[in-house]
Amino acid sequence: GGVPGIAPLVGDNFNRPKTAPKFVEYTARGMPWVSAAIPPYSDLPEGVTSLAAMANWAESIEALLRDHRKRREMLRLARSHCNAAYSIVEVRN
Repeated sequence: GGVPGIAPLVGDNFNRPKTAPKFVEYTARGMPWVSAAIPPYSDLPEGVTSLAAMANWAESIEALLRDHRKRREMLRLARSHCNAAYSIVEVRN
């Protein structure tokens, strides 16, 4: 997991009811990511994304690029959550 993905949603009425497909897509590609600190991303388990306030995007991305261990751990947690919450086994049950 090298280059982080980003999900910069604005917290408005259009975006509030959205789901988190970028989370699943970036995780499937092995990419850690930085997301807006709003639902649906702020509703994900702690540690699977680096939440950023709109004013702190550059800082959040730079911090993630500098910390290989954090990227690796985020990706491990994200994969674990995706396997538990989005697997076909879970959907069938």
